[in-house]
Amino acid sequence: MVSKVHPSAGVYPNEVDMSARATAASTSIVATVGEASQGEVGKVIDVFDREDLRQKFGIPNAQKYGFALYCAEQALAQTRNLKFIRVVSKDALTAGAYFTVDDPTALIPEVRLTVFDDGTNVPLGVYDPINTLGFVATQPGVDQAVCYFAAANPGVWNDRISIKVRPSNPAGVPVQDEQHYNPHQFYVDVYLDFKNANSRPLETFFVSRKYELNGDGGQMFIEDAINNFSAYIRVKNNPLCPAIKVKKEAFEFLKGGADGTRPTEAMLIKAWEEYSDAEIIDVNILMNSGYTTPALQRYITTMSERRADCLAVLDMPDAEFEAARAVNYVGNTLNVNSSYGAIYTPWLQIRDTYNDKSIFIPPSGHVCAAMAYTDKDR
Repeated sequence: MVSKVHPSAGVYPNEVDMSARATAASTSIVATVGEASQGEVGKVIDVFDREDLRQKFGIPNAQKYGFALYCAEQALAQTRNLKFIRVVSKDALTAGAYFTVDDPTALIPEVRLTVFDDGTNVPLGVYDPINTLGFVATQPGVDQAVCYFAAANPGVWNDRISIKVRPSNPAGVPVQDEQHYNPHQFYVDVYLDFKNANSRPLETFFVSRKYELNGDGGQMFIEDAINNFSAYIRVKNNPLCPAIKVKKEAFEFLKGGADGTRPTEAMLIKAWEEYSDAEIIDVNILMNSGYTTPALQRYITTMSERRADCLAVLDMPDAEFEAARAVNYVGNTLNVNSSYGAIYTPWLQIRDTYNDKSIFIPPSGHVCAAMAYTDKDR
């Protein structure tokens, strides 16, 4: 019989490739700097998807925090490798509260939580309290300050936090019965948007003011137990306060957090310096995220040249999108001619579902997404 494919008789080999291949994965690593409503300050934070971005840095708001989070969301549509540094001004304040005791030697000491204030009982946060606020031996009443709690990072979001300190006695065991529990160990509960007594804490920590292990072998020292694991608060113990027995509850709403003024160009450039060493930080795209001052854009491009392993994706200022103005901006205002940088225009309209309106955002996020898509699929 003559084959319809091969008109003459013979042997015709046909190879079928049955080998398995891994799905293409993007190697685009995007780095950016910007503002956000919450999140660690001044540190390179790895973000893996849009939900992770929202959990770590909050909801975007162009009017308050610029466009960095919008650009990051666009890039994360096509890559799972994004690095973000949050920048704040010195007037961005962190709310907190002192945990104090009236008489450490009392049989059942009176304890309370008192928010940071301005000296006249008006709540007022502190700039970077964990690194700037300590305990001084000559300060009156320092031996009555057990510790202080503070929000994990600055911003008005701090005012959503509530903290409860409570005894560790098991249910049915009176606080006076010290034979069946250790009164020097206690619980710290952390609430977000506390409503009433039925509200459940988002975090609970079983802690001690000395170095000791719990039944699972974990460290109970209050600073280690909370600072290493809490998403919402930090604590500093006061070594000048003697050991106390926690036999009563204390509860407080944090107040006094502040976003502060918008960071300056110098602050943003200082943050970009974190990406300067190619041996420490692995990135290949530097995303401008809408900060379109010439000095900042020149710095990002120069950093790309020095690293020699990445591309600066810059945004044309929104007012310069027309062809003649764009050419003038690049050639005269920006005055950069480099194969390590590229500038894009125009700005793109999106639907801001968080704030229920349409806005124009810088194109760098979309451009980074397109690069990551090509890297992944082509």
